[in-house]
Amino acid sequence: MKDFKPCVIDGSMKEGGGQILRTALSFSAILKLPILVNNIRAGRSSPGLKSQHLNGLWLMKDICKAKLEGDFDGSTQISFSPNEIGNGDYYADAKTAGSVSLLLQVSLPCLIFAKPNPPSNHSFNNNINHTTLTLKGGTNADMAPPIDFTSHILLPILKNFIPVFCNKINDKVAESDNIQSTFQDVRTPIQAPEMDQTSNHSFKIMDIKLELIKRGFFPKGGGEVRIYIDKMEIGSDKPLNPIILINRGSIHSIDGIVYLSEQLPIDMAKEMQSVAQTFMIKHFSHIPINIKIIHETPTTAYGPGSGIILIARSEYDCLISGSALGKRGVKARDVAMSACEKLLENLNHNGCVDEYTQDQLILFMAVAKGKSSIKTGPITLHTESVIYVIEKMLPDLKFDISSCEDGCNIISCEGLGIPL
Repeated sequence: MKDFKPCVIDGSMKEGGGQILRTALSFSAILKLPILVNNIRAGRSSPGLKSQHLNGLWLMKDICKAKLEGDFDGSTQISFSPNEIGNGDYYADAKTAGSVSLLLQVSLPCLIFAKPNPPSNHSFNNNINHTTLTLKGGTNADMAPPIDFTSHILLPILKNFIPVFCNKINDKVAESDNIQSTFQDVRTPIQAPEMDQTSNHSFKIMDIKLELIKRGFFPKGGGEVRIYIDKMEIGSDKPLNPIILINRGSIHSIDGIVYLSEQLPIDMAKEMQSVAQTFMIKHFSHIPINIKIIHETPTTAYGPGSGIILIARSEYDCLISGSALGKRGVKARDVAMSACEKLLENLNHNGCVDEYTQDQLILFMAVAKGKSSIKTGPITLHTESVIYVIEKMLPDLKFDISSCEDGCNIISCEGLGIPL
């Protein structure tokens, strides 16, 4: 690791919470740039690091073999000096309902850049680098995106910008083409496709899969998620393609999932389904609407809990969501209406991403190659926080936010083009 002077980041800026720390850790690991984050959660009623933040810190320390100081409960300052991000098997357990999605938010951007550890000298037919990340905690918890958002919104969007490898015969295929991945099911051994130099082959250089093993609800957690990242060594010098989401087009379909643990009556789920279906048909009578119920079992969910996520797909494959979590004392119909109203609010902004996707794409835009642009609704404080951290760590990397006549905003930046 090079001897850089650490970049000092004020953890009390913008939203002043965990988002500042998560972004700083991710970008630090990718850039191999030491950081010192002070005033962590300084404006909160209980300042400093809590259990969920410490779990994220320790996970990141493991992923990039970092030197870490200040990692104790209540600490308001940490220093983090990363080394190379290595592929392998990683694990973190919140031991509470601490959000699995937030642990994934800090670690996923780094793990797509993981390098062979030790370097591989394999032949082409088996030179795939495997990384597995197992996370335990709350999969569907307050103050964080549900894991369903990650699996049905964020990952499908990111996969569209993974570069394509083409052999010499087929090198005219555009890297941005959305070509079906050749990777197999996550539980079977993955083999690289045979490359016949006389035939045409094109495939994504990376595949990311999420397996929801068990849902975990507030307050006990107990959920489990496993992420599989498989990356071809050949073609890994390519960066992410520019993230361009500026033309939504019309809404073509709406899908939904109502999930409910075994301890709760199925009538709750049916009511959520009926309310959401009726609301969506009223506003979108001309498109397919499909809302299904998943009644979890003791092996697929821990503790009582419920929720709903609605997903709109547009003409140009934009994915926009609205979700809500069941709570004690809140009627099932009110939970469903909350998700419906959130989806409608996101759609009425005319943007190409929802409020959760907006801030999570910013870091990927910064590391992609070329100019990335996304069309959004109102700029969230979380998005402002991510931009603050990135521009603080790399002053030459600037984000431009411009207003559109329809009330939307377009966020753009010229990315670094960091090889995967």
